[in-house]
Formats: sequence, structure tokens, C-alpha cells
Amino acid sequence: MSRVVSVNVGMPRDVPWRGKLVRTAIWKRPVHGRVFAGRLNLAGDGQADLVAHGGEQRAVMVLSGRLVIDTGRTSSVRSDFETGQVRRNLTVEGLADSDVCIGDRYRLAARL
Repeated sequence: MSRVVSVNVGMPRDVPWRGKLVRTAIWKRPVHGRVFAGRLNLAGDGQADLVAHGGEQRAVMVLSGRLVIDTGRTSSVRSDFETGQVRRNLTVEGLADSDVCIGDRYRLAARL
């Protein structure tokens, strides 16, 4: 059975990268309790690049398990990240990427 491990949000901010400032909202933090999912994003979440991210067809980013880093030679699981820290709005378990297709719809039930 699949389950949501965390719901994560973050707002855009300017960060130094390769000698210049770039605006990004890649860092997300877990929130507790219910979060409103709107037509464009989750409450408290934002996207820095609205051309490539966010919008009606890309309102919520879902990734399963822990973040996997591809170093070019090997892939390794990073253990130093918090759940949901990078890119994802929903961290899930039991839902393999190979079982998910663009356009799939899921119903999430809150357990109180």
C-alpha cells in the first residue's frame, strides 16, 4: 500500500551559485497538518521559474523515497537530506516511478 510520508512546501529565494545569485524554490520543508492544494500549487509553496515549473499541469511534484543522486558513474542514496528537502511537494512510499504516468490522478485520504 502506498502512503504519503510528508507534504513539503517552500518559497523562492535568491542563493549564490557559480559566482552569481539565482532565484530558486528547490528547497522544501515538511509541514504538519492539512495543506490546501489549489489549481496552481500547494498553500505556502512557490516556484521561481514559472515557465518550467508550477501551473495547472504541474501544481504538485511527487517523488518516491529518498533522493537519489546520479554522479555520472554511480547512483547513490543521500542520507544527509531531510524528508522532502529537495524539489518535492509530496514524498511517498510504495508508489514506484515505473507505475506512475503523466496525467494519473490520485485521491489522498487524511488519517486523523
